[in-house]
Amino acid sequence: MSEVILSKKFQGRNYIFEELILSKIPQEAHVQMQGIGTRFKLHYLTVEDCVHRNQRTKVESFGEYHFIVWYYFHPSLEKPIELHIVLGKDFLLLIANETPHAVAIDWKMLCFPKGQSIFLYDAICQMFDVLVEHSELYVGALEYGMHMLEKRIVARHINPTKMLRMKYLVNELEQTVGAINSIFHQLEKYEFNLDQKFRMRNIVDHHNRLSENVMHLRFQSMALMDIYYGSSGERSNQQMRKLTLLSAYLLPMSVWAGIFGMNFEGMPFKHDQFMYIGFLLIFGTPLSIFLYFIYKKISRKKIKNMRKLHDEKHKKHYPFLKRRMDYSNYKIMNESKTNTTKKKTSTNHHDKL
Repeated sequence: MSEVILSKKFQGRNYIFEELILSKIPQEAHVQMQGIGTRFKLHYLTVEDCVHRNQRTKVESFGEYHFIVWYYFHPSLEKPIELHIVLGKDFLLLIANETPHAVAIDWKMLCFPKGQSIFLYDAICQMFDVLVEHSELYVGALEYGMHMLEKRIVARHINPTKMLRMKYLVNELEQTVGAINSIFHQLEKYEFNLDQKFRMRNIVDHHNRLSENVMHLRFQSMALMDIYYGSSGERSNQQMRKLTLLSAYLLPMSVWAGIFGMNFEGMPFKHDQFMYIGFLLIFGTPLSIFLYFIYKKISRKKIKNMRKLHDEKHKKHYPFLKRRMDYSNYKIMNESKTNTTKKKTSTNHHDKL
């Protein structure tokens, strides 16, 4: 399917492939599905699920064919696309409810640009390979988003709503990915040749890795809130510490000011020696506190430098401690996407001028 073609069909070597984008009007979508259901002898429950949409990820066997519900994730899409896949003995149907304009090139990979020259089981392997691969791209984008949120939490520039949004996206992905194992379990019943079995095994392995990454993302999204509240509490403690230090610094002068503000029959520290002692206490106490704070700051700096040297020595013996997560693939994809959007906006601006 391209940007303008709403349906696609071709005759493979031993199967028929048809792709259909259902209309958003329920009556028209029902008419479309009735035509497909009559031609391929689909059960009325299959037709009903395709028309009503909003199905969970699942696989159902209807004797002559398998009906699969799969959610297509891609970093360039605002929301996942619900795909209905019908696998028969001599046909393959791909039914969606919208045209993914943003990923037209990647979508063509899903719809077999060279599908006319391949057999049915090869087409099945190719389709699920692309579906899992694009889901991995989506998971990589989520990992990059988690990484950026963690950096912003440390830098004290974070909005809690972004963390809640990330948690929602991870939960949405987990609900769809978790039920895919049953789909691959049903696909094992197909009579694949040796090469096709190797390809399906590789696809299942990629999906298992994908499931593990999604589970890790779920725990990471839950930990983000704890990190946020912990860092907020730490910042509040630092502010209270500064106020406490300021109060401790001004406390002696406040005490002596209160003493001199009292009513006395005679002037306190009237004699010279007591006057010297009083001034020494008034000005010496804050000065000693100030010098103590400077000493503590210098000692903490020395301890920090010693710890830094120790960590550098430790990292020399254990190089894996210096490793950072690599998000270069998604960065390159994201930068190319922003560059294309900038070019489009610049061309539109020139056209307006």
